[in-house]
Amino acid sequence: IRADNLTVMPGFVDMMGANSQPLLEDRASAESKLRQGITTMLAGEGGSVAPSERWPRFAPYFAELEKKGIPLNVIHNVGAAQIRRMVIGVENRAPSEAELNRMRQLVEEAMTDGAVGLSTALIYPPGTYATTGELVEMAKVAGKFGGIYLTHMRNESHAVLDAIKESMLIGERAGVPVHVFHLKAAGQENWPRMQQAVDLIQSARDRGFDVTADIYPYIRNGLGLSALIHPRHFGKGAAPFLKTLGDPNVRAALRKEIEETSDWENWYRHVGRDWNNILVASVGRGLNKSFEGKSLAEIAKMWSKDEWTTFFD
Repeated sequence: IRADNLTVMPGFVDMMGANSQPLLEDRASAESKLRQGITTMLAGEGGSVAPSERWPRFAPYFAELEKKGIPLNVIHNVGAAQIRRMVIGVENRAPSEAELNRMRQLVEEAMTDGAVGLSTALIYPPGTYATTGELVEMAKVAGKFGGIYLTHMRNESHAVLDAIKESMLIGERAGVPVHVFHLKAAGQENWPRMQQAVDLIQSARDRGFDVTADIYPYIRNGLGLSALIHPRHFGKGAAPFLKTLGDPNVRAALRKEIEETSDWENWYRHVGRDWNNILVASVGRGLNKSFEGKSLAEIAKMWSKDEWTTFFD
């Protein structure tokens, strides 16, 4: 292969592979990564395939992947939110000492089976309910196995600098390296914070702390529509909360909160309060597939409804 005037490098590593289950269900789906030169993917964010009801531990899942034949190098994190879901459920509360011990045990089992670190997604329930101290305790266990702490931080907009500091504090207290997923400063008013975020990470590296970050090369973000609602509303689970959305008073209160407050990761504000900027990439099974690829504003026109009603419906 002639490589005159070209740069030769080994395969790229996708640090934010999210989920490896498509490789089990449809091996050919790996082409989307391989054709970009990606040869290794790191799976897991706040969630992970194990521990779960289907896969209580990673070992049998890894065995199933290998039996199927893996078209990529695949490595996994264990998700702190997944562990919380298995031990505490979806409630917004701190773990008891016994529950925290069980959470530590699940991290240890995952690391023993071959996971490479503990990962978090701290804007999504139930991951958002975890305290810094709780995450330190779990990250310490990952550190015993040479693992790392990887995070979708608690804030990626107005408080992104504080979120970086919390991430590094967890790593320092647990004695593990830190990796920040998809570093950004969301919302046009926050764009100037991006250079500050890079400088903050660089200053930590300059003093010898092992912290890294990745950035994705596109301008959209990938979220569920529920991320436009303050996570505290999901404190007893999504199902009980969603049942309340038929109440016009609940809708009015939520709209007021979303339109008027900014002391949380408010994605409605980040997209410029413009429903044209919210694109429906996919819908769940049994729902109208014609919505896919359309903005929420376009769907509102299809339904002949106003945009807020369309959002809540």
